[in-house]
Amino acid sequence: MSSIPPSIAPTLGVPQSEVKVITEVGKYDAALLGENIKCKDWDFIQAEDFIKNMDINHDLYLPKGFIENIEKDPFQLYCDTDSDYLLIKTTFDKKEDVERTVAYCQKLTLRMNEAYMAALDLYFYKLANWHPDFNTMDFKSEAIAFKGFFAGKKFYALGIVWFEGKFLAKIKTKITGGQLKKADVTKVTKEMLEDIYTLLTKDSDIKDEARIYNKIFVEYKNKYLMKLKESINQMNFEYFTIPKKWSFGDKKNVPNSITGAKLYNRIIKDIFSVGDSVLVLPIKFNLPLMVKEFEKTKNPNENMLQNNELTSKIKDISLPPLSKINDADKELIKQRFQELDIHLDYDTIIDFNIDMKLEPFKRLFSVETTRRATALRG
Repeated sequence: MSSIPPSIAPTLGVPQSEVKVITEVGKYDAALLGENIKCKDWDFIQAEDFIKNMDINHDLYLPKGFIENIEKDPFQLYCDTDSDYLLIKTTFDKKEDVERTVAYCQKLTLRMNEAYMAALDLYFYKLANWHPDFNTMDFKSEAIAFKGFFAGKKFYALGIVWFEGKFLAKIKTKITGGQLKKADVTKVTKEMLEDIYTLLTKDSDIKDEARIYNKIFVEYKNKYLMKLKESINQMNFEYFTIPKKWSFGDKKNVPNSITGAKLYNRIIKDIFSVGDSVLVLPIKFNLPLMVKEFEKTKNPNENMLQNNELTSKIKDISLPPLSKINDADKELIKQRFQELDIHLDYDTIIDFNIDMKLEPFKRLFSVETTRRATALRG
């Protein structure tokens, strides 16, 4: 779908006043430049010659700036290869009667489809080997939403009220792309993103963008920083890590999950082997102190980190899932961390779980909105 070019509207029987409800761009020109050029009357040789000299004849073929104007259409929120989302202004309260809103949007969809077909017929007939008897386009409404956001290609969400011909009992969030759809999202990140998606697709109470910005980047961020801190203190590591496997086979580049498991076997308790699940935590440690600890074990087994593998490049340790450890194991982990001066890398944990996941949402807000948000915080 796209806005109806005003110059095409009269051929569709659409009053100019109605067209302005959809778009006020007014920069489209539906006529070929040059009064004596009638593409449909050309024979094959004429069309072929015109195509070969397209660089010379370009301004005669399409009005100058045609593509640029289409892509700057202020009512087009998002488009990719097979979809296009538009912001349609209704002349009535969209929430008062959902069926009326959907019917209104569907009527505009049909007009837009006719407009596209008219444009194809006008611009591309013969010159682009296009013929209405054999080539056509059919734009159909997939979803109608009251609210949503578009943050980038294949990264958007809508609060839909109608989807593929069906009315929904309540607003539902339709998500495309983003971290929430990925398999490697942690529990704390998932909870935070669900709050953000609800705010941006369902919550109609807050309309000021500066307040929405503060809600996301101050209130929600602080809320989940606190929950992250609590989970670390309680050693609930599964809340902010992704379970991984000690995979089979020799690897040229050993994953940090395996290196971390071997480190755990060497300095805390020899329990991990190939095929086991692990939780990978970023750490900082005292290398000279760790070297002395390694010197105490004379013959480490193959599941332990070897002396020559201990370097300052090691940034993680792997711990057992909570289902595999008891209170005594937790105390042992705490004790060994203290003895060997091992500390969790909190900056990395926060960056991975919160900061990195919030970053894509910043592009939704202008510099001016960000400044107003800062001013509101005092």
